[in-house]
Amino acid sequence: MIAVARALWPAGTAAHLAAKSKVSTRAAEFWLAGQRDISLDAARELLRSEEGYPFLVALMGDCDARWWQRVKLRYDSGKLRRDIAAQQKRLAELMNQSQQVDMKLD
Repeated sequence: MIAVARALWPAGTAAHLAAKSKVSTRAAEFWLAGQRDISLDAARELLRSEEGYPFLVALMGDCDARWWQRVKLRYDSGKLRRDIAAQQKRLAELMNQSQQVDMKLD
């Protein structure tokens, strides 16, 4: 979970981690230094945050339960659909800009 926090918030990791887990910055600093373990209550808060999915993946590790595999597949396919839609929107914008440039050249 610490690796996830560092990846999500490379700058100000302790402050972000503290805010999301509803603990003091000092407690988060202890976790980051490896001096204390994250409490169950704090882990629950991280899971319930907008960034919860990467923390859940970290907690589940290499679990091969079918329900977990289905959850991951559904999440990944949904994310891919959203990414494709965003790329299609960006492509349409670029094509529109290209047409506008072509009109100016004529």
